[in-house]
Amino acid sequence: MNALQVKEASGEIDLFYMDESGFSTDGCIPCAGHPQGKTLVLSANTPGCVNVIGLMSRQGAGYFHPVKTTVTSDQLLQKRWRLLFCLSPADKLTVLIMDNAPVHLKAEREELATWLLGRVWVWFLPSYSSEFNPIEILWRKVIFE
Repeated sequence: MNALQVKEASGEIDLFYMDESGFSTDGCIPCAGHPQGKTLVLSANTPGCVNVIGLMSRQGAGYFHPVKTTVTSDQLLQKRWRLLFCLSPADKLTVLIMDNAPVHLKAEREELATWLLGRVWVWFLPSYSSEFNPIEILWRKVIFE
């Protein structure tokens, strides 16, 4: 990954991080005690939930697309092209870094040839290494802060 970041710093490539996350308009419920004998009831289906597909560079350039349903590989493929065309010149190699979520792996398998023709390389992070993905850090800040 360091080699990719060096190439990005020298202007040889564009480097983007892609992920999706779900957000609720309801506030967080902190862990706290409640009166003994009283059952705490939480709604299982909360209106105001939205999933977001995001693409972000280490310099802060980004594109975020809300999705009202569960994010699928088809949605990732469709939005990815729009995101990359907005953020990256066509004549430059773009490296797209994602985690190993099944939806990411399926999207990459389905369109590998198209991605390569579009000068996009996909690089997957090792499992359980979200600290290397800046967009994961952004999601945590949005959700918990």
